[in-house]
Amino acid sequence: MKATFKAAVKNGKDLFGKKLGNKTSPEDLKARADEVHGKLDETAQRFRTTAATRAVDKKGNETIIISSSEKRLSKQQRENLKKNEIEGTSTQKKEHAEVTGIRTAQEKNLTPTDTAASI
Repeated sequence: MKATFKAAVKNGKDLFGKKLGNKTSPEDLKARADEVHGKLDETAQRFRTTAATRAVDKKGNETIIISSSEKRLSKQQRENLKKNEIEGTSTQKKEHAEVTGIRTAQEKNLTPTDTAASI
């Protein structure tokens, strides 16, 4: 599955070969993940990861999923979400932020295309 996902992202197509738009670049996702991560206090920044995952619906409409390595984003992070962004949540106490973003996309019947994480 990983190789297929990477190939789909690299070629700008979903897993079924349908071409996807590219509204938000991987670099923009990385910058957004870092920006939202910066809303955490200094200690939390050292122990958590924040991810931004680009996902599209069947019509190609884009949604950005912002997720954390915790179950959910902090209050400060949630307050910073933009109009086209949603919070990715996990049932696990600790899970990679990227995994949470991809899982959230799938649960909402969205196709994840790219993901980037804070440092």
